[in-house]
Amino acid sequence: MKSKSSILSAWRQVLSETARYLPFGGATSEDRPGLYRRVARSCGVPVEAVRRAVEASGG
Repeated sequence: MKSKSSILSAWRQVLSETARYLPFGGATSEDRPGLYRRVARSCGVPVEAVRRAVEASGG
């Protein structure tokens, strides 16, 4: 399993790639599940691991 820092790095990358398509440049509660899935797929971890890592970091 990937480390928390790897997951958060992938999360930041996904946000930067999609920011121009998101309202006000940030992920809303409706956007997050899809973004979590995208990060989970790229990192090879469960979606829940991504959600926990992002929420724990305050993101």
